[in-house]
Amino acid sequence: AQRALRNTIQSSTIVTVCKGEEKYEDIPSEDLVPGDVIEIPRRGCFMQCDAVLVTGNCIVNESMLTGESVPVTKTPLPNPKLQTNDGSKDIKFDIKEHARHTLFCGTHVIQTRYYGTQKVKAVVVRTGFYTAKGELVKSILFPKPVDFKFERDTYKFVGVLAMIACLGFIYTVIMEIRNGKTAGQMILRCLDLITITVPPALPAALAVGIVFAQHRLKQLKIYCISPKAINVCGSINAVCFDKTGTLTEDGLMMKCGVQVDNNQFQEDKDAMLLRNGPLVYNMATCHSLTIIDKNLSGDPLDLIMFEAIGWGSNNVQIGVVRQFTFTSSLQRMSVIVRNLIDDHFELYCKGAPEMIASLCNPKSVPEDFQSKLSSYTQHGYRVIAMGWKPLSSKMNFVKVQRVQREQVERDLTFLGFLVMENKLKPETTAVIQELKEADIRTIMVTGDNMLTALSVARECGMVNKPDHIIMVECFMNSGLAEESQPAMEFVYAEDRNKPVEEISTDLDMKIQIEEVGGEMFHFAVTGKSFSILRQHFPDTLSKIVVRGTVFARMSPDQKAQLVEILQQI
Repeated sequence: AQRALRNTIQSSTIVTVCKGEEKYEDIPSEDLVPGDVIEIPRRGCFMQCDAVLVTGNCIVNESMLTGESVPVTKTPLPNPKLQTNDGSKDIKFDIKEHARHTLFCGTHVIQTRYYGTQKVKAVVVRTGFYTAKGELVKSILFPKPVDFKFERDTYKFVGVLAMIACLGFIYTVIMEIRNGKTAGQMILRCLDLITITVPPALPAALAVGIVFAQHRLKQLKIYCISPKAINVCGSINAVCFDKTGTLTEDGLMMKCGVQVDNNQFQEDKDAMLLRNGPLVYNMATCHSLTIIDKNLSGDPLDLIMFEAIGWGSNNVQIGVVRQFTFTSSLQRMSVIVRNLIDDHFELYCKGAPEMIASLCNPKSVPEDFQSKLSSYTQHGYRVIAMGWKPLSSKMNFVKVQRVQREQVERDLTFLGFLVMENKLKPETTAVIQELKEADIRTIMVTGDNMLTALSVARECGMVNKPDHIIMVECFMNSGLAEESQPAMEFVYAEDRNKPVEEISTDLDMKIQIEEVGGEMFHFAVTGKSFSILRQHFPDTLSKIVVRGTVFARMSPDQKAQLVEILQQI
């Protein structure tokens, strides 16, 4: 089995390498080294190294690494220079931050796209066991030793017994010498004492306990491939859940579309009834869908959005020229398109409502934006905002391929909302209730909107109806000092104007938590506040995490950081 795993890394194929000046040479993949520029064939291939895409787009199946069967679109690495007010600054390549531009070893490139006869190229960054697949194989072949608290406590217990045995050994030797016993008698007495103090049957007793536990779990149709994990399960006191696909069902249902005309929200409409215009064109183009074997494939949310407008019966023809993929850190994706009857390019953008609103011209955002958004999120609906912008007629095809997304994703016109319904799974409420009865905390960690997360938390019973939810809001307060000072506020989610009674804060921003009338309360934290808490208020963060129940707008890295903090408490 180990040999088979190693062979998956050492497999070989022929790769086309660019030698400069459009000269290409075919070499075995094991001869690749970081820095080589390789061609990705149009027919697709299996990647034998980690490489960053520099020209063209690729549709990639990453199920071997991620388990996700939905193909993803990989786009070229953006220009490393970002124009800022202070000039320009270099951005270093990071394989995690630039995963959307990286082709990972072991993944299947289904098809490539580029204009004309231009070749799709990528630069090799890692080979062999240093690749993503190599690291996965290494973790299987050489797993990290698992250090459970139960085992550490067991060793401490045995260590204490051994110390007692040593003291008894010394005492016995002294007493036996005084009594004039022979060496053989002293050895027998001392060994007898050690055996009594540290029972030799202790490891066997622990093993028998685990075997019986496995048997009882098997009767409940619960199978455990790692017996050591049984001891850990007995000490679990908190469980973290994602929202979409875990607490709620995988699929979304299109609720309605809300257009904006003349800076005013129009009435809710079924997506099929929306008239042709920027909002419909946004839904038709701003996605990562692709046709593979005559089937439309891609992100489920994009699929629902595209199918909701029935674009197949539309006579308008729009070509997608460039795609800026969705990233959790930016909370948006966008595309540059061209309507075949127009002489200019357009940009369509969709993403988190707060993010899209910040990128739009304030004059195009309705005054009741926040209240309208809250009216949907408070009922647990998932809301996506959309923006649009016509690009300058001077922008030609070559410039479109080279432009940075930060240069075009600004001063947009706000188009409206897409409202989707995400229902709870039938078993969610029962599971949450069972965990609470076992005195195990339940915590929601999601990338979705805070109000949507709070609504789902109350609906599934994670937060009981009479319980208060206290939102922790952190921000950088720009005062008279040169550097911004971090600040922290506590407000009730139900009534932001009501003073919070359970929390008192001193001048050093240290908080005191008090029980008021025996009422339960829960903290709710956004990803932005979590970042500031972790950086500026680490002591306060540990107190908030103990009572935290809902963490919204959290990035994947922040989710991992939260779990680590919970494990340390």
